[in-house]
Amino acid sequence: MRLPTSGVTLRLALAPGTANRSFSAVEIEIIVPDEIAVMTLLEVAFFPQALMPLHIFEPRYRLMLKTVLASHRIFAIAGLHPNSDPSEERGQRIATAGIVRACNSNPDWNLQ
Repeated sequence: MRLPTSGVTLRLALAPGTANRSFSAVEIEIIVPDEIAVMTLLEVAFFPQALMPLHIFEPRYRLMLKTVLASHRIFAIAGLHPNSDPSEERGQRIATAGIVRACNSNPDWNLQ
C-alpha cells in the first residue's frame, strides 16, 4: 500500500536525550516524498515522537523496509480496518508516518 503525501514538509524539534543533557535542542526540516509505503497493523497506534520497535518477518514488509532504508527512511503505519477481509488487508483512512532510526538483522533473518 502507498500513501500519497503531496510534497509535505515537516519541521521537527529534536529534544536532547535524557542520558546526555549537554546538547541543545535541534530543529530539522524533512521533506516527505510524494508517496510513502504503508504497513497495516491490527490495533496499533503510532504516536508522534515515540519509538516503536518492530520485528519485520513477512517478505513483503522486509522488501518494503529494504527500499525505505535505501532512500528516505520514512514509512507509515495504519491500523487495520476492523471489517477488513484478511486477504484484502484494508487500512484505516488515517496513518502516521515515521522515520526508521535503526535497523538490525537477526540470525534468523528477521529485521528489527
